Amino acid sequence: MADLSVVIAARTWSQRQRVARVAACVIVSLPLLVGCGETAKSDPAEKSVPQSAPPQSQSSAPVDACTLLTKTDLQAIVGKPVLDGMPDQAAELATCAYGNPSAPQVGGRPTDMLVTLGVFTGAQQSQAKGAFDIAKKNAADVDTVSGIGDEAFWDKYVRSLRVVKGNHLVDVSVGADLGDLKTARAIAERALAKLP
Repeated sequence: MADLSVVIAARTWSQRQRVARVAACVIVSLPLLVGCGETAKSDPAEKSVPQSAPPQSQSSAPVDACTLLTKTDLQAIVGKPVLDGMPDQAAELATCAYGNPSAPQVGGRPTDMLVTLGVFTGAQQSQAKGAFDIAKKNAADVDTVSGIGDEAFWDKYVRSLRVVKGNHLVDVSVGADLGDLKTARAIAERALAKLP
């Protein structure tokens, strides 16, 4: 019977991870597709006018989310042991998940994640802001959070704090036993301080 519960927990964890990855891909892709349908019309008179250089964009290299929040940093914030961060990356989205050391493991991965830190790095600030706006529009229960990043909100339903700062969108999800917005904010502030 215990083996069956581990299999069910692993299957549930796998399904949650799959849904999270699909949602992340949708959030990342939509701002990129917004400009795809627009085409510029060429005016011969415009070709003779020298164009100024485009504005410098911030670094668009993906960030390693596990370097923004170390195991020691996280343990100091939450006041309990956590497993080493497990990195994952898909295009411009990097995540780092910190598991519960007392949870069963399947395939070397814990079945209970205490904290997940996600960082989307857009080539331009508008991409991060666009992804933030989409996430906010689709959130179940939004509370605006002031004093952190350029703009932030807490979704009580999924226990996630999303913060846009420059060309980065930071997402901190915390487990129910770790606290609430206060904990997520402390984690986000630590991660934001280390962004390039």
